[in-house]
Amino acid sequence: MRWLHKHYGQQLLRLPGDTPLWVSLDRKGLNPFTHESSYGRALSIQAIGQICQKWTGTAHVHRLRNTFVMGMLESGASLREIQGKLLHSSMATTSGYVDKLTSAKNAHAGDLSKLFNIK
Repeated sequence: MRWLHKHYGQQLLRLPGDTPLWVSLDRKGLNPFTHESSYGRALSIQAIGQICQKWTGTAHVHRLRNTFVMGMLESGASLREIQGKLLHSSMATTSGYVDKLTSAKNAHAGDLSKLFNIK
């Protein structure tokens, strides 16, 4: 939220719902197709992958979704709330997704526990 407030300022609460959260801060970069500045425009999936690689050690962007879900669970969110945030049409999809993330068989469970300092 701090990032959004800093970047969008007073406009934040009046922005359209499709306003990008992840935007380019490169004032020199040009879109190769339109030759317009990329500053303030939505980052490409490749750019987000590069950021993920730099800061998380993996370019698998979907892991951010997993981290988000685990954070919601740890914050006490209900499955219904998580379903809404993930835009799943079925509670069964959300339940299966959460079960996979929280099961003892999850290969990443140990790393997630360390990341969130879960004992």
